[in-house]
Amino acid sequence: MATLQNIRSKGPLLVGAIALALFAFIAGDALKVFQPRQPHDVGEVDGKALSISEYQLLVDEYTNIQKGFSGRNSLSEMETNQIKDMVWNTYVSNQVIANEADKLGLVVTKAELNNILDQGVNPTFRIVPMFFNEQTGRFDKDKLFMFLAEYAKLSKTAGIDPNYMGSMQQLHALWAFVEKSLIQEKLAEKYMALVGSAFGTNKVEVESGIEGRLNQANLTAALIPFTSVDDSKVQVTDADLQKEYDAKKEMFKQDTESRQVKYIDVKINPSVADVEALEQEVSEYAELLRNEKDNYASIINNTSGSNIPYNDVYLSLELYPEDVIAHVKETSVGDTFGPYTNAQDATINAVKVVDKKNLPDSVQFRMLQIQGLEADALVKKSDSIVNALNNGASFKSIAEEEQQPSEAFWISENTIANQEQFVLYNTLSTMQPNEIKSLPVQSGNIILQLVDRKVFKDKYKLAVVKRTMEISSETANKAYNDFSQFVAENSTVQSMIDNAEEAGYSVSTQELTTSMHTVGNISSTKEAVRWIFDSKTGQVSNIYECGEGDHLLVVGLTDIIPAGYRPLSYVKDGLKNLVLNNKKAEYLENQIASVNAKSISDVASIENAVVDTIKHVTFNSPAFISKTNSSEPVVSGYAAVAKEGVLSGPIKGNASVMVLNLLNRDKSEEEVDATVERTRIESEMMYFANGRTILQDLIEKAVIIDNRYLYF
Repeated sequence: MATLQNIRSKGPLLVGAIALALFAFIAGDALKVFQPRQPHDVGEVDGKALSISEYQLLVDEYTNIQKGFSGRNSLSEMETNQIKDMVWNTYVSNQVIANEADKLGLVVTKAELNNILDQGVNPTFRIVPMFFNEQTGRFDKDKLFMFLAEYAKLSKTAGIDPNYMGSMQQLHALWAFVEKSLIQEKLAEKYMALVGSAFGTNKVEVESGIEGRLNQANLTAALIPFTSVDDSKVQVTDADLQKEYDAKKEMFKQDTESRQVKYIDVKINPSVADVEALEQEVSEYAELLRNEKDNYASIINNTSGSNIPYNDVYLSLELYPEDVIAHVKETSVGDTFGPYTNAQDATINAVKVVDKKNLPDSVQFRMLQIQGLEADALVKKSDSIVNALNNGASFKSIAEEEQQPSEAFWISENTIANQEQFVLYNTLSTMQPNEIKSLPVQSGNIILQLVDRKVFKDKYKLAVVKRTMEISSETANKAYNDFSQFVAENSTVQSMIDNAEEAGYSVSTQELTTSMHTVGNISSTKEAVRWIFDSKTGQVSNIYECGEGDHLLVVGLTDIIPAGYRPLSYVKDGLKNLVLNNKKAEYLENQIASVNAKSISDVASIENAVVDTIKHVTFNSPAFISKTNSSEPVVSGYAAVAKEGVLSGPIKGNASVMVLNLLNRDKSEEEVDATVERTRIESEMMYFANGRTILQDLIEKAVIIDNRYLYF
């Protein structure tokens, strides 16, 4: 019980750190993800299948943790999709590392795990702040072991309150998640360290690196920008594009099949008649609020359909929507205003300022939980403790008798994580210092003692009618019928494209892979995604009702791009600009050759040529040319081998063709230590190895099948 009491005393848990932990739990033995392939698998990695049920279990696991940490009962479709992607990507990463670790005999020992617990600094521990030491602010394994011992004891004890035991089980599952995370994270760390040890430098490279940083060159440049050449002066042929495509083909490789579609998205908005009807309805509720003196909950919660329920409590204005805040600041207690329209959230509103008080924003309190008793015994014991405290008994002594903590905790409005804490906070905010009160809760009673208060501010009771402007069935039916007629009359993709604008619709293009969840970022379009990957080129879908019931969608499949190399037609536009600059470079090189330049001034005489001085050029850093506002690594390379006073030939850069002349060389006065340089080089190697190369290479070499779109 002491453990749960400590949990409930905390504010909302941190959500961001979960992503650090998810890397581990997925590959755990408990989930048995490495069983032989089952029918209806969502995917596989190197022959290791992940079934629908296993994948759903992983998604549910993380979803429940996310809900608990955010204090919400549900997540948005976007959040759920993000979780699905994170689960799959983590499964893939864990699987490829597990395969390699198994080949090498790498494991995480109990001693290594205990060492992580002893250190108590791993970011994953942020998920379980109830196991932190309040003095050190670090994870405390003793608190963990006390909880595990208590959980083991309670698991074997009959008659434990189900709600309490349920909370303990949730925390135990959360720790299992963290423990698996730590193990898999350590396994990945060991594998990366082993492979990373192959990345090293040597004396020659270190000396070269130092020279590349210290040796500087000063040059003059005559350059002619590509932009000075009109496109009409050069010609880009299909053969040119094909040649460039062949040379850079590896850049256009795609690992999975994709499909291109044309689609029409019809957004249905409330009609003028819909809005006028809602304005009249809210106006009637505004009148009721003006005349009401007490029964606001009945009006707001039972009949008005307001998006904001009425709670008979005092809250800071900051907790209300901005439009409500703006109106309340201009009114007095008892005033009612509205109806008014707020375009930002598409609502019509009416608000009454019921009351206002100056109350603390933060309160410090002690608490005792009384539970596991029959109703009469519960009341008797609670009353006895309240009377004892009111008569001067020591809270600490009673807490020790009940085997519960006696320390005081702070809670504030912005740290409330759930309904139970909301009720607790509002009870405390109206109490006086040292006041004792018994608060009934679902699992029993909580005995409260208010210790201190701070940060007093005005808080309000507001009765708010906030109604979203909704689409009537008449409006929705008209939109559907009109669109249905258009689709029936334009049953081919080309016909749909040709006639959409005249009918008042617009056609959009999208390329999708099976890992995508939506068409056009419209929610609830999963069925349309499935249709796209089950259809043939040229087919047009039926109408999908999607979004929040406010979108109509029709899709036409225009192309299927198989895994491999993207066709030239899809990369042609990007390549054309590249080839165009290459052609312009050839044109400018011929111009420079025609003047038989002996000096920078000879090149400067060419039309559109500009002269620039480039100082302190080193081999380790690309030169920046201010006249063309471009980075030019080729200048740094040339400067390293150039001879003083010798004019270069035409050099093609990123933004111009240039002729360079080395003026002189000098050496930076910066002091560079060989040990520091070695560390810098090795750090850069490990950054690219750990952050990108190793894991990405493993994933690219693995045989990965992702069929999630069929089921999720």
